[in-house]
Amino acid sequence: MKKLAWATILAATASTSVFAGEYQSQVGLDLGQNERDTSATDTLRSKHATLVGTFYTRKVDTSKGPLAEAAFLDKATDFTAYYTRNDADSDDVNLDDSYGMSGRIVNDDDWILELAYDYDDSANVGIGIGKYITDTLDIVFSYTGNKDDDEQTFAAKVHGLSGKFGYNAYFAFLEQEQYSGNKAAGDITYYLNDNLGFGFQANTESLEEMNHTGYGLFADWFVKENIELKLSADRVDHEMELTEYNLVLGAAMRF
Repeated sequence: MKKLAWATILAATASTSVFAGEYQSQVGLDLGQNERDTSATDTLRSKHATLVGTFYTRKVDTSKGPLAEAAFLDKATDFTAYYTRNDADSDDVNLDDSYGMSGRIVNDDDWILELAYDYDDSANVGIGIGKYITDTLDIVFSYTGNKDDDEQTFAAKVHGLSGKFGYNAYFAFLEQEQYSGNKAAGDITYYLNDNLGFGFQANTESLEEMNHTGYGLFADWFVKENIELKLSADRVDHEMELTEYNLVLGAAMRF
């Protein structure tokens, strides 16, 4: 299963306030550049483009806090689909495209059901169950399985908003064939205002020969209430002193 570490840095300052409104769908495009050491002397460079669309079963209220947190704060039910095209700079390397779909359903009692399917040279199927603990904090326990690769992931994740800070925490137990390991990740965002947030993320994974640690910076800027820009940069340190760098620029529009 391919995993891409996402982080962001955006050189922008703004103190703009926006008129609170509503939206029911969102379409976005991410363009990324990846550079990864494959040995002490060789580096693989690749690019990707991801098209993603999200539809909400009702209009999402954007007046409750940061625009990036609108769907979370409004406890919205959504369905998402994406397609990613991957291209390597080397003709000797063939990278598979990936696609998937997911849903997050929130009922009137604040219970959460998450479903996910994605395909990246093999199929991954996931299900999660959770609940809003408060109006600004939820926790979800999930299971993801990949029959072809004999992979299983048991995870817990927390998402919350406190004052001007948004945060995520994730911990998982991993099983792959005869191996087992764990993964931990987290990020924190400081919102200067409802339009603009900057943050830091870190993650670590230990699974036999796939141990790595990553970290990066990120930002999310709503130029207008319905137009979002993102720019991400991160570094991942693998075993044997091999390093990976990711840079992603994204844009999205809400309708």
